[in-house]
Amino acid sequence: MTGASPWKQHFIQVAECNAWAYKVLLESVAQLSDEQFSAHAGLCFRSIHGTLNHLVLSEQFWYARFTGDSSTPSPEVTALWTSENMYSKPGDASSIWEEYNPDRSKIIEAIEKSISAAITQFGLRPPTMDYVGAPGITRNV
Repeated sequence: MTGASPWKQHFIQVAECNAWAYKVLLESVAQLSDEQFSAHAGLCFRSIHGTLNHLVLSEQFWYARFTGDSSTPSPEVTALWTSENMYSKPGDASSIWEEYNPDRSKIIEAIEKSISAAITQFGLRPPTMDYVGAPGITRNV
């Protein structure tokens, strides 16, 4: 990456981290049964399936922004974002962290703990989600 701008290097590193985190998470989740994958796990989007669905949709929205795609999502996609059934408490349409986010690191830590707790409750060992110093990771800095 010699000669690349610092921002380009930053975004490449963030993309590498994101791809690594998805790989680790999906390898762990692949061990779940269909029932466990869809069960209410106390997460913001109820199940691990709902949470992964949220991640995929978020990726699609951001990718569209990065590529300049101005088309609006289909009604089927937007319905998933507004459905109250996607949240952990029936009737809730949002969580406090969606309305106010004073410290992103605390949000990330809470999400990692929630994911680990959900996976652990199904008798599996949660993945290590810390990218810094993770085994097998080489970064081009």
